Amino acid sequence: MKTETIDALASIGNRATGTGAGLTVLGWITSAQFVSLAGLALALAGVLVNWHYRAKSNRRQEAEHELRVELLRSKRQMESDLGDLGVDE
Repeated sequence: MKTETIDALASIGNRATGTGAGLTVLGWITSAQFVSLAGLALALAGVLVNWHYRAKSNRRQEAEHELRVELLRSKRQMESDLGDLGVDE
């Protein structure tokens, strides 16, 4: 998956967590047990989705970093949008 897709899915997890937490508070205030439990379940699902996709994004970024380091160590030319490395502007 592309990094943007992974970040978007993690963002959805964040929103689900917030919505679930809000439903939990609403259920607690109104003493509606079903709403409280549904909100708690939604918040937990959001946390799990967020955790999964953030971990996936971190693994992808680590692999990309290792590749960049390997290319720099072998002194091969690397296509990069970062500009010339080692040149102060």
